[in-house]
Amino acid sequence: MNDRDLLEHIYDVVLGRSSWDEIMERLRAEFSAEQALLIAYGQGPGETTTHCRSGPDEGAVRAYADHFAAIDPYVEAMGSGVFPQGRVMFGDDVVPGKSLCASEFYHDWFRPNGLRYTAGGHVQSRDGLSLLLAMPRSDAAGPYVPDEVCKLQGYFNHIRRALEIQDEMRSRVFVPDFDRIAARYRLTPAEARLLELLVETGSLKKSAQRAQRSYNTLRAHLRAVLGKTETCSQSQLMRLIHRAPVD
Repeated sequence: MNDRDLLEHIYDVVLGRSSWDEIMERLRAEFSAEQALLIAYGQGPGETTTHCRSGPDEGAVRAYADHFAAIDPYVEAMGSGVFPQGRVMFGDDVVPGKSLCASEFYHDWFRPNGLRYTAGGHVQSRDGLSLLLAMPRSDAAGPYVPDEVCKLQGYFNHIRRALEIQDEMRSRVFVPDFDRIAARYRLTPAEARLLELLVETGSLKKSAQRAQRSYNTLRAHLRAVLGKTETCSQSQLMRLIHRAPVD
């Protein structure tokens, strides 16, 4: 995939033709990264969710959200102004390597997951979340060079714009008639509530947090809803319920 193809792929997410997970996988491969992550940070502790990812297993993601996000020196740099919004930076320019390697975060999460170097950028979303694109990679892959940081900045600019368009589109769509949708597709009350949560949050993980329910429980509900609506993905499901009202 060339640069132009990847940029088109980024905007296809807005149109529901692709997903952020697919974009993360393309970026991970292009930059020889161990992981590619788009992480949403809320205002308080425990309000961290991985918006999409490529590379890390579910256990590593959960451990990061539950504990390590709170001691992540890169997140601290985001809040202090050392790591300004909109600018992609090499990790060692944000947190010096000596400081990183002396941290609990490095010894207990970064290094055990095979990571040493990183690069990324962050922005503020419409709903007040801080969104971080992080591209950590192994010691063997080596540090990012200026040309790579510049290239990642170009992609990040388009990711930022696509996220803004996505937020704008969500704010303009009509509110679905969930009662009619539930009746049409014979959804249970729990399944209908999941639809409402997905429209409100845009994420199954955020929906689980909002409802204070198990992620695996909501994932089972989602599989049932996909089957009843004859859709194949969450993005296809969202397009279905936001189109003209059902009969």
